[in-house]
Amino acid sequence: MKKHFKLIGVFLCALLIGTSFIFSKSSNNKVYADDNSEVGTANLNNTADNSAKVGDQLVHPEKGWKRYDDSNSMIQYIGNDWVYDNIHASVSNYCYNKGSHISGDHYGVADNCDGDEQIKFKFTGSKIRIIAIDTTDNQWATNIEIKIDGNSYTYSNKIKSSGWQSVVFEKTDLENNIHNVIITNKTTTQMNFDAVDIDDTGSLDDSSTVMSTGISLDKTSLDMKTGDTSNLTAIVAPDNSTNKIVKWTSSDPSIATVDANGKITAVKEGSATITASTQDGSNKTATCTVNVKNPADGNGLLTVTMTDGQQRTYDIKMSQINDFITWYNNRANGQGNFTYSFNKTPSSAAYTKRTEYLVYDKISNYDVDEYKAQN
Repeated sequence: MKKHFKLIGVFLCALLIGTSFIFSKSSNNKVYADDNSEVGTANLNNTADNSAKVGDQLVHPEKGWKRYDDSNSMIQYIGNDWVYDNIHASVSNYCYNKGSHISGDHYGVADNCDGDEQIKFKFTGSKIRIIAIDTTDNQWATNIEIKIDGNSYTYSNKIKSSGWQSVVFEKTDLENNIHNVIITNKTTTQMNFDAVDIDDTGSLDDSSTVMSTGISLDKTSLDMKTGDTSNLTAIVAPDNSTNKIVKWTSSDPSIATVDANGKITAVKEGSATITASTQDGSNKTATCTVNVKNPADGNGLLTVTMTDGQQRTYDIKMSQINDFITWYNNRANGQGNFTYSFNKTPSSAAYTKRTEYLVYDKISNYDVDEYKAQN
């Protein structure tokens, strides 16, 4: 009986620990990732696919998205006119995570907007949504510029009076890469910024990170022979790139392999492309074409002197001569066949094949005269 009570106790402890872990990752119907972003679990109005559009209030990210609050340390606010507004923190659906950033005169703050307030951040992903207030009040900016990797777009805090936590900007056709975002208030009225939604597999990145702008190799082509090795060196630009890690791959490892340090080994004849790829999300690549080709086989005269003094001469490839020498040495050690065969030209058109056999114990010695075949 005591044993059963112990098992039940262990089970209850495990259940409590598991429950504690679940609640540490979710609260108020929100599910959080390890970086404290909220991961979407449902679409707007519980539709099968993403249905939120610019102008819709969206208090939680949709499926396939995750949300970062405006207070995230990866987001920079430039200018002196920023206010963190949490006055209505207790009001349902007012601000995401009970607060948002507002530029300019608001609730007793005397500063007026200079029209140059900026927000800067970097993110990895292929899509982005800006979450902010959507109202018809005249105090809110209608000309907000957002630059993504230098490409300029505009949005407004006055769309269709959806309220707080609304989608005011969306871009869903970006390359899956790291993107630089700069948001600028082009007016002297107030701009609101509440949160940013990106891919649920993406991330906000440190704004001080220096991304790679390119990669090159010290060689763009290599001619190699089977068994040869060679080293490639990758140069990542700029020199102060934060992450210079490179991944090496071969288009055909059966022809040429490459290790984690760029060392290439030629395996067999053929052509393969070696690719070096940056690993900081910039997706920059450089390639080197490897051609594996063995030199033409040399020729030689093999003269075999028999024990009776007769000689046999064969004008053949060096690979065949080497094969004969291997056979002779093996036979001297008691291994292999007792005879070695050579294919020769038939003595008459009536015959289709002629084979000459040399008997090991009838061979006195042999000579090899290697030469380079004339083209």
